[in-house]
Amino acid sequence: MAKPTNRTIPTSRACGHSGSNILAEFLASQSGLVSLVSDYDADGLSSAVLMESFLRRTDRSFSLRTPVQDRNIWDTPTERWLAADAALAIVMDLGCRGDKLFPVPTLFIDHHKDNPPSPDDLLYAGYDRDPVPTTAGLVWELVRDEVPEKKWLAALGTYGDLGSKAPFDYLQEIKKEFTAKALGEVVSLVNAARRIASPRVDLALSLLRRYDDPKSLVKARDPELLELEELRERVRTETERCKQAAPVFADEVALVMASSDCQVHPIIAQIWRTRLPKYYVLVANDGYEEGKIHFSGRSRGDKMILQKLRSLPSWAEDAGFGQGHDQAAGGVVDLEMWKQILSELGFEG
Repeated sequence: MAKPTNRTIPTSRACGHSGSNILAEFLASQSGLVSLVSDYDADGLSSAVLMESFLRRTDRSFSLRTPVQDRNIWDTPTERWLAADAALAIVMDLGCRGDKLFPVPTLFIDHHKDNPPSPDDLLYAGYDRDPVPTTAGLVWELVRDEVPEKKWLAALGTYGDLGSKAPFDYLQEIKKEFTAKALGEVVSLVNAARRIASPRVDLALSLLRRYDDPKSLVKARDPELLELEELRERVRTETERCKQAAPVFADEVALVMASSDCQVHPIIAQIWRTRLPKYYVLVANDGYEEGKIHFSGRSRGDKMILQKLRSLPSWAEDAGFGQGHDQAAGGVVDLEMWKQILSELGFEG
């Protein structure tokens, strides 16, 4: 039986319909259940539902697991993510660290700055492209021949990570057909599902699985949508409260501290990124998970927050931080590691 080899799919192969062949070859390498693991933001969940739709259409059994607060899948037990009877795994939008993650062949689909995969695994990557597609865009390349009606999910994931003006045809086509307003509303609701302390990803997944366009989803006013609207309002209230905190500075780094059981730190980091374009911005939240600091970093212009974090003496592949994009990166660390990071950045006390 053929086995996948240790390789990152080259950009030249990752740009057209050859992607569907790559996925077909991977799935043909082993029969049995496919364990899907995806991030729980709009890009990750869009990717997951796209892949689910493909596997269902091709009569392949699968299961899906998503994070709660534990987005670092390398530092949590395998059984948390991998179904006991899985023959293969597909990991979407959660990075590829390079060491072996699961005891079964694994396909990583990702647009972050990743390491080459371990033996028997594959990485379908977008980081070296210009422009860089989101993970949902990469999954769309793999599955579009079988599920063309799901194009809106590629647009949703792209809008969620890159905004409404990202230069991808599928995004502009869906905006033209169903409006940017409807697409943006779904992005907002889906992201609200994961920003509370006990994420309600089930609500978002239920809606994404049920509808084939954003306008129908928004107009239907299903119970799940109403619940997501309530969650969004709660997150909005917490964001308004926490964004009042003033930054403190050390050289070129601006630090904002928040304490909330909602995942407000990425939102606030984006706000301060626009206010302080000449600084590396870090927003840390000590109230989201007991005993942990969740932090988001942002930068603009020629400043690369990912490079800044990875330049710290405490950084390592398994350090729990310094993963993501050039200008949007962060991590989850314990209190001692956080103190060390602050010290290395020049903050005192």
